[in-house]
Amino acid sequence: MKWVPYQCGIALLLTVIATGCCAHRYAKPKTLIQEPNAILEKMNSRADRVTNFEYHTRVSHYGDAGVFKGSVDVLGATEAKLRFEVLSPTDDTMAVLASDGKRFMSHQRGEGGCDVGDACPANVSRFLPMVLSGADLVRLMTGTAPHIVHEQRALAWDDCEGAYRLTLENVAARTRVDLWVAPTHYFVVRMRLIRDGKERLLVENEDFRAVNGVLIPHTIQVQVDETNTDLLISLREAWVNQLQDGPHFNPTCPSGSVPKEVPCP
Repeated sequence: MKWVPYQCGIALLLTVIATGCCAHRYAKPKTLIQEPNAILEKMNSRADRVTNFEYHTRVSHYGDAGVFKGSVDVLGATEAKLRFEVLSPTDDTMAVLASDGKRFMSHQRGEGGCDVGDACPANVSRFLPMVLSGADLVRLMTGTAPHIVHEQRALAWDDCEGAYRLTLENVAARTRVDLWVAPTHYFVVRMRLIRDGKERLLVENEDFRAVNGVLIPHTIQVQVDETNTDLLISLREAWVNQLQDGPHFNPTCPSGSVPKEVPCP
């Protein structure tokens, strides 16, 4: 039987589907890193290069909490400083969360109250479907994995993905985190959290581009099993290590609002 070009293409597609293999992201290095610690050190060194960032993003959120699509300005800096500002179609501030790493403030336009309190993970993660510390959110938004408590670690090259797969396991907590790390620049292209044998969180980083000499993801997708959430963050504009001094992270409530102290869980 003589195969014509389109039949060859169909056969190749069926083979890919049958094997479950995905496209290779990067070529396999001639010399592979063998030690998990070495990859962790390279990831942390990369994270240390980012002292601050400023993003103008388009966010799409689907989940049990409802559907939201809109623009969000996100600022972050070392020492766990964060600012999220939800904007209206006319660029008016609809909601804002700011944290200087020690205290936080959250306020929605039209409400007389303003939440304040310690900058614990539950408080600073209010605008996101997963609970992380301020420092870990800064790392996540720049293509580096959060700090992960673990007892065991393993490293292998994933031929299908074309990336290092770093596995960090916390036996006591029955959790495992798989990180797929690029073999150059050592950013995280995928992060998967498995707890009690079930996938709980999946983060996909795509469209890495250099901003002021640092590669950052311009598309971040987060899927959270517990809340049936799919969050897509698309960067429209980005600045890295260029944020000027100012009151960006000041956790003081807007004038006219009444502060309300909220405890950490």
